[in-house]
Amino acid sequence: MKKSITRILLFGLLASLSAYGQQNTIVFTSLSAAINATQTQIVVASATGINAPSFSSGLAGSALYVVEVGQTTGEEMTVTSISGTTVSVRRTTGRTTAHASGAQVLVATNANWFKTKDPAGSCTTATTDISPYFNVNTGQEWVCSAITLTWVRNGDYVLYVPPTQCTFAPTTLTVTNTYPQVGASTVFVLKGISNAAAGTMTLTCNIVLPTRVTSTRGAVLKDITLEIASSATGSGVVPTSLGTSTLGTISFPAASTTETASTITPVAAGSTVTTVSPTAFLSAVSTDGAFFTFKHTYATAVQLSTDLQMLVYTMPILQSAASVSTLYTPGLFIHYTAPAL
Repeated sequence: MKKSITRILLFGLLASLSAYGQQNTIVFTSLSAAINATQTQIVVASATGINAPSFSSGLAGSALYVVEVGQTTGEEMTVTSISGTTVSVRRTTGRTTAHASGAQVLVATNANWFKTKDPAGSCTTATTDISPYFNVNTGQEWVCSAITLTWVRNGDYVLYVPPTQCTFAPTTLTVTNTYPQVGASTVFVLKGISNAAAGTMTLTCNIVLPTRVTSTRGAVLKDITLEIASSATGSGVVPTSLGTSTLGTISFPAASTTETASTITPVAAGSTVTTVSPTAFLSAVSTDGAFFTFKHTYATAVQLSTDLQMLVYTMPILQSAASVSTLYTPGLFIHYTAPAL
């Protein structure tokens, strides 16, 4: 018994010394299968960095933090054993909950690597003991910036998608697309004019965000905000109804002497979409250069940091009358969160 206590104390001392002698890295993986609030076995995509406890050496099992993509708080777990990518865990934090397949798993060799307070002040990368610094109470991830020598964290960002990345695609009618300046403010827009027929004008935009390329805890979509108007000076009528917007991804192959071509149909992303839109858009035209705002949020998180991948956004606008319709849009605003540069 005395030897065991001595061994544990020695390990604690060594762990404390290592915290100041080297940088310890929290690694990331994900759940390969959903779990409920009581399961004590999880399956992960990669077991790299996950360690089982060693009673002979007094080493505790790895500490895990499981959090849904796009969420801020999750659940701490302690590894009790491991076989391949199947990990047995102890769930005693009092905040047990179900987790979906694909939820992110942060892996720390020592539970002390997970923090409960945000860092503050200056820092130096050479003496920072943990990277990234992760606050389990807020879900915030921090790193020591080698540029500013201060702690920086994930931030909120916005990307403007110009009208030249968009087009109106017709269904059962024809559409002429141009890119003029409109209104007294000479706003540059995409202008779509339909022929005198009933049908749908579907706005389609390609989106590529300037984010870090990473498979874990990268940029995550918050919402897509569309600016659009039915022209006051254009011929015809206002739209009669709105369809349901969609969001999908197209993944391109890596350059190689042998490749499989990218899929033609975008892969659906974001699950259920919730749209906040003004009723005035369907009842009145607006002065050229003035626009209405549509905001789309998504039921499941959409990660934006995958290399060679493009988002495709669509918004169908329906017209039941056999009449010309003219629509203007200056583009989209993409709101997202991402690690600070």
